[in-house]
Amino acid sequence: MTIVNEAGLYSLILTSNKPEAKKFKRWITHEVIPSIRKTGSYSLQIPKTFSEALRLAADLQEKIERDEPKVESYDRFISGENYQKVGEVAKILGYGRNNFFKKLRQMGLLMSDNTPYQKYIDRGYFVVKEKPIQMGDQVINKPQTYITAKGIAYIDKLLHQRTA
Repeated sequence: MTIVNEAGLYSLILTSNKPEAKKFKRWITHEVIPSIRKTGSYSLQIPKTFSEALRLAADLQEKIERDEPKVESYDRFISGENYQKVGEVAKILGYGRNNFFKKLRQMGLLMSDNTPYQKYIDRGYFVVKEKPIQMGDQVINKPQTYITAKGIAYIDKLLHQRTA
């Protein structure tokens, strides 16, 4: 049997990569600690009067209405059939083209020839198109890898998980 004290428990949670721990970590670092720093304490927003409850409900509804267009735009963008060249995505995510290809291979998304594994194509993260290239007097079809909007979101999430 292993016994962990309170400080040890927080230490374990804050170093964990489990989704549940990440939610707790975010709550602690984005709400609890800033509140303690600003006000000297942290307390849940439990309204004490009916008017406080109405104000809290109105504030929550305003936040929902303010964030709703962002959510709809994001959903439209992610579900779109648009896709971009890997080099363009590399720039968006702050990488050089060659380093980004290397990173995608290291992450197990691309094979050694820079084409994606079939399972990632099936999930809608990548599209591979044949691109005709003139080589002397003949035309060769070369596969060109593109990343979908859904793929960009997935890769960005993976990159942030690895750095967290």
